Amino acid sequence: MGTLAKLKQNSWYGVGLLLVITVLCWVVFKILCPGTFGAPDQMLTYVQTAIIYAVGGCGLYFIVVMGLWDFSVGSILVLSCLISIGFSQMFGYVGLIVAPILCGIVLGAANGLAYIKLRIPSLIVTVGLSLIYESLAVFASDWAGTRLSDSYKLFGSYPWNLIVALAAFLLCWFILRYTKLGTYVNAIGANEATAKNMGVDVDKYKFLAFVLCSMFVGIMSVLYIGYGTAQTPMTGMLSQSLNFKPLMGTFFGLAFKKYGRPVISIVIGEFIISMMFAGFVALGMPVTINNVITGATLLIILRYTKLGTYVNAISANEATAKNMGVDVDKYKFLAFVLCSMFVGIMSVLYIGYGTAQTPMTGMLSQSLNFKPLMGTFFGLAFKKYGRPVISIVIGEFIISMMFAGFVALGMPVTINNVITGATLLIIICITTKRVKGAVVK
Repeated sequence: MGTLAKLKQNSWYGVGLLLVITVLCWVVFKILCPGTFGAPDQMLTYVQTAIIYAVGGCGLYFIVVMGLWDFSVGSILVLSCLISIGFSQMFGYVGLIVAPILCGIVLGAANGLAYIKLRIPSLIVTVGLSLIYESLAVFASDWAGTRLSDSYKLFGSYPWNLIVALAAFLLCWFILRYTKLGTYVNAIGANEATAKNMGVDVDKYKFLAFVLCSMFVGIMSVLYIGYGTAQTPMTGMLSQSLNFKPLMGTFFGLAFKKYGRPVISIVIGEFIISMMFAGFVALGMPVTINNVITGATLLIILRYTKLGTYVNAISANEATAKNMGVDVDKYKFLAFVLCSMFVGIMSVLYIGYGTAQTPMTGMLSQSLNFKPLMGTFFGLAFKKYGRPVISIVIGEFIISMMFAGFVALGMPVTINNVITGATLLIIICITTKRVKGAVVK
């Protein structure tokens, strides 16, 4: 057996590889912009931002490792920050720390309960609930304001931000390594049916994973609001843009999961992303090029670490289709092409109706996914009747009428979003055949 093969069997090989990537990133950017990148004080700033998102990435890991998704993380972060601001005014540091963590636990329990009881995909559940959480954030800002008092910025700088982050990382590591929850979330992610047959209460551990995910987002919010000192509400699905950075760290954790060091991988991964963003800024690159190169780099890293082994977002019958001789990759490729082709057709109507469109960076364009996705949900919900296209069109018309109706009633956007999100969940729940015991991602 060769030296490299032996190294790959070592559990620290993945961490070593990430550290090599980190050094290479630093060297490249340092050569390209020696005066504006990579100084010791700047490196501390990169760490400062990285550990914030790494805490959220640790929480998301419990969800994504099972093949689930939580698209409410951004809205929970915003609401937790505003709750932290409000309760710090009432109870000082106790309110600053405890309130957002409890907020995260409660909202995580709501996510988990909705997912378990409604038995519809986690993506749909969390998208619908994020609308409600965004609306609650508006009420929280009216109650508490949007700026943290200067006397409570302790957790936005060293050493306290590092202490809180390290405590969160150690907690995540302990749960994954020494508790049943850590064992079972990995087992469920590897093969949910087998885990059930072994007597694992899958619903229970999925619920707990949602709770843990949002609890870590609550901890993240303590660091986030301390560092940024202010947080405004984000409505209309704009909070989706905040899902991106913690999810990047989670992907690193999943990609290097086979080496048994997911938490360290998440932290180093977030540091790499933080360095890359800073490096592109130092080079004077526009945000567009920054996003393209960062996204491409992430895809390359994930491709060569076989993330596809751990994130399974395919239909339950793919294996059967392969056995029947279907070229699965070919038809997946064509599906992506068709999807974007229809978006291109949509854009002709969209720009003709609106007449202007400004660029949207930093994942803000995620808010534009919402309305077409609503129609898709209707098509999926009524797919069993064999008329998905008609269902999509009628579904979009219903949504359009609802928005217009709320405007006519003079309702604020917050109430609009709450009712729309709740209505979406109810419609999907009523019209989707939910089989007890079936695997639902």
